Amino acid sequence: MKTLFEIIPKKFRAATFGVVLSALVRALLNFAGLAVLLPVLLMVLNSQQIHSNRVLASLYGWGGFTTDQQFIAATCAVVIGVIAIKQACNLLLQRVQRRYVVRLYKYFSVKVFRNYHDRGLAFIKRQNTAILSRNVNFICYNLVMGVISPTISMISEVLLLGLLLAALMWYNPLIALLAVAAFIPLSWIYIVLLRGKLRDYGQRENEARRQQARAVIETFRGYTDIEINNAFPTMQRRFEQSLDTIAGIKTHTDVIGAMPSIIAEMSVAIAMVVLILLGTATARPDTSLIFGVFAVAAIRILPSVRAIMAQWWQVRYNYYCIEVVREGLEEADAIENDGPIERLNFNS
Repeated sequence: MKTLFEIIPKKFRAATFGVVLSALVRALLNFAGLAVLLPVLLMVLNSQQIHSNRVLASLYGWGGFTTDQQFIAATCAVVIGVIAIKQACNLLLQRVQRRYVVRLYKYFSVKVFRNYHDRGLAFIKRQNTAILSRNVNFICYNLVMGVISPTISMISEVLLLGLLLAALMWYNPLIALLAVAAFIPLSWIYIVLLRGKLRDYGQRENEARRQQARAVIETFRGYTDIEINNAFPTMQRRFEQSLDTIAGIKTHTDVIGAMPSIIAEMSVAIAMVVLILLGTATARPDTSLIFGVFAVAAIRILPSVRAIMAQWWQVRYNYYCIEVVREGLEEADAIENDGPIERLNFNS
């Protein structure tokens, strides 16, 4: 997180804090959207809660309702209205976040493009233009959309998850502990086991795509030399090798990317089975209520856990972009204009 914050230019720091704050607001809105469902849940599980629950009874009397059906209908209408307002606010906050990351992408891309130009002819000659083009266009975009944006979304999901667990702990510690026991261990194992592999996969795919782009550009730009030297089979072989590398990496990462959904769904299933077994063994009268509250909480915890793991996967996979852009942001006078010129070898 510190490395990521350091690469963000100073003039964007204030906007960055604002976007993080918007992530907190989004978390609060999502929490409120879940909280308004609880009255409906209480009435569905036990209609007597309308009169026995202090809050519901007060709302019933304050609204001047004469039948339970009127109260239930009004409550459902309010819930739908609150959720609609929440979604509208979320869309506005997402728009703010999107405008921020687009502006940041434009800054990085223009800055790297200008710095490469300012480093002079000697620097350009010893680099491959395909790689420079990829750094300016794709890597800058990938840094913003594949690292910074998922990090902001991950902050929002982590805050929401913390609010949900705190509310569950206040309402019923058993449900909170069950949620922690169900989701945290498997998620932690996933993160620990794959942390290094994902970063390595990202770097390897980036290198393979760089070599692929080099082969294509050098083939067409140096078409005459390649035909004279009969070098096209070599270029095609290198192109195919890069494709094989990318395909192999994608095969592994697709499986890894599908694991968050599997882990989250398994965690919910395990927690519900444990909850049912505990309720059966202890014969608690409020088992159905606890089960219902956990089910409602799981509706939001499940996508949060899945999103956190998926966004963490995306950040780790694209982490190499930070170093590439950091190097591209260095000013021209900080770069030494010496070193060998990098060329493709047609004889290999």
